[in-house]
Order: sequence, then structure tokens, then C-alpha cells
Amino acid sequence: MGEPLSALITVDSSPLLEKNWAEEAGIGKTGKNTLLKVPSAGSYVFLGEILINREIVSTKLTLPNFCGSCGSCIEHCPTGALIAPGKIDAAKCISYLTIEMKREFTPEEAGMIGEWMFGCDLCQEVCPYNRQASIKANASFKVRDELINISTEQILSLTKSGFRELFYGTPVFRIGLRRLKRNALAVEENLKKR
Repeated sequence: MGEPLSALITVDSSPLLEKNWAEEAGIGKTGKNTLLKVPSAGSYVFLGEILINREIVSTKLTLPNFCGSCGSCIEHCPTGALIAPGKIDAAKCISYLTIEMKREFTPEEAGMIGEWMFGCDLCQEVCPYNRQASIKANASFKVRDELINISTEQILSLTKSGFRELFYGTPVFRIGLRRLKRNALAVEENLKKR
């Protein structure tokens, strides 16, 4: 008998270079927007991993460059975070600023997020490859009606229990009420300057 099998299951929750491993496995190819593009699904995907204490030998499958000469994602990035094909300055990325960054914004960072209260998918929305995806998103990922067009005033008046009731089971719940209010305050100030 050999060593017992040990495993760790993770989905976007561990410091793992999951895009690199997915590309190595032939699951997809990283695009100019730095996101993994999966044939027939595009870049709107979640990567899940099962890490085990066993070596898996496989032949590398090299996928083609799905972006070609297109640079729409780079052209449409509102903050210029996509600095070159496949290169991102995370400090300018609205998704990083509004979701991943834990500290308070500097005045410059607050201004960069514009009207985006949580994330930014513009680089995916303008991608022609995503428009031709044959696999569509599961209905459980549909945005709840009560969250469409939610105002900064509604967010700023939320209590902990109200936040839980409104956002439990959504990606927003992960950042917590404090950071969501930080984002809403910045958006409110940006709207006043328009």
C-alpha cells in the first residue's frame, strides 16, 4: 500500500496560479485581457481545482491564440489597467480595487472606480470571443432583480443584517459590508463630480 491520498479542493479561494495550470492542461488559453478563454465557453468561467499528492503525467495540448489581432479589451479598459496584451496593472483594475483591495482608497483610487460599485467586466463584455460562446451561463448566476440598479444610498443605509439578507449567496457577500460601503462612498463622490 502506498501513501494515503491527500487532497485540497479550491475554487478562486487559494493563492494558486490556476490560469497557468489550466492552460498547461489544455483547458483554455490566456487572452489579452489576462483571463482564461475556454473553447465554447469564453472567459466567463470559474476554475475549480483538486490538488492531490500524486503526480499526473499528461501531454501538453497547445491551444491557438483566440484573440488574434483584436485589442478591444485593451481599448475599452476604463482605467488603462490592461497595459499590453496579457499584462495588467492590478493597482488600476476596477475589479481589484473594488473586490480584492482591503484597505481604504486613496483619492486617486476612489476616482478610478467611477460608477463601478463592485467589479468591472468591461474587458469581457467587449470580447468578440465571448459573444460566440456556445455554452451559456447557468441560470443560478443571473443577477437578482433587487440588486439591479441598487443605489449608493441603499448601500450606505444597510445594516449588517440587511446586507446579509440582500447579498448572502452572491459574490458581493465575500467583500463584506464595510468594503461595499467604502465603494459606495467613492461612487457617490464620483457621481457628484459629473
